Amino acid sequence: LVSWLFLSIFHSPLLLRLWSVMITMTLEHLPQMDLPSQPFPDGYSVRPFQNGDAAHWARIQKEASDQCAAFEKEFGGDTTQHELRLVFLVAPDGDVVGCAAAWRILLHAVEWGLLHSFAVVPSCQRQGLARPLLAHTLRRMQELHQRCLLQTHPDCLPAIKLYLDFGFLPDLTPPNALQEWSAINRSLNHGTLALYLQMIALNYH
Repeated sequence: LVSWLFLSIFHSPLLLRLWSVMITMTLEHLPQMDLPSQPFPDGYSVRPFQNGDAAHWARIQKEASDQCAAFEKEFGGDTTQHELRLVFLVAPDGDVVGCAAAWRILLHAVEWGLLHSFAVVPSCQRQGLARPLLAHTLRRMQELHQRCLLQTHPDCLPAIKLYLDFGFLPDLTPPNALQEWSAINRSLNHGTLALYLQMIALNYH
């Protein structure tokens, strides 16, 4: 699993600011995964980055997580990478209501994919959009990386459940990670997480 200390290729200010309060999950063997088919609700679609999307990204991040960040500081100025790695969710009326990035980081000289900026605006949440957006982004990630990781807040139980459903597992290398994930499991009661923690506990004995 991933070491809890890592170097971001782009030294993302948002990631570095949140690192100490977030939990990490990893997904290995991406190209071999058979990702589930997850259609979008009628009228919704995804598209790659295009001119003007930096403002959409900043708005979505602010609405979904109350985090203010500058797009160029997060992703640099290479529009080729933006078009390759960023996707945007479009509502039936044409509004841009979600986004995700199949980004990248460097861990001990090995490149990993990074699921970054995964968000849907509050007014469109709980409408069956997160699963197809995640499936679409991970398919893009499969084309680019062998493995990926993400960060989320330990209180975001619906998001953690979603990531577990797609095969992500906890990174237990940080101090107190096992205790923190055990507390999450007591609240979430997710079969995959419970089995994984049981296996880890057996290996400790």
